[in-house]
Amino acid sequence: SVHRSLLFFVESAIIADSWSSCITPLILEHWYFAFLFLGAFFVVQLGLMNLILSIVVDEANKSHERAYEDRMIEIQAIEQEQMAWLGPMFQDIDVDGSGTLTTDEILDAYDRDPKLRQVLTLLRVDRDGLLALFRMMDDNGDGIIGYEEFAKCMKDAQMQDIRVQMMGLKLQMNAVKLCLDERAA
Repeated sequence: SVHRSLLFFVESAIIADSWSSCITPLILEHWYFAFLFLGAFFVVQLGLMNLILSIVVDEANKSHERAYEDRMIEIQAIEQEQMAWLGPMFQDIDVDGSGTLTTDEILDAYDRDPKLRQVLTLLRVDRDGLLALFRMMDDNGDGIIGYEEFAKCMKDAQMQDIRVQMMGLKLQMNAVKLCLDERAA
């Protein structure tokens, strides 16, 4: 009969388990039990799939966290390496040994130090742009920059994404505009 054929299909194709031999007589006697057993089967199957999916998602999250932590450790190592070579670079530029840099010292270092010129070339800063860079490094506007100002600027310039640099430039331009507006008023 069609009823037996449908039941056999469900038993073999969908359920594929021997528990169907227990429920077959019940379903044949009372057809509405099929809804009960199929409902139970789907609930168990969906629960099992959700359990497997939650394990997969949990492992993916753990992997992402490990990758993030590894990236942060890598960034810290790069920063420490940069700070290690920025100190000697600063000392090479600081010819008078004052612990600060002036525009003359930094321009002279650009002319004589190929390593500094290489770093600035990578940052797309030429000799003319070096004065503008010096003014931006000079946080307090006193015409000299200390090691902290120099190191912060060089580190930020090398570590930041171009989008972050553009946002910083936009904020600096807004600050300049506000300053000019205040002086004009």
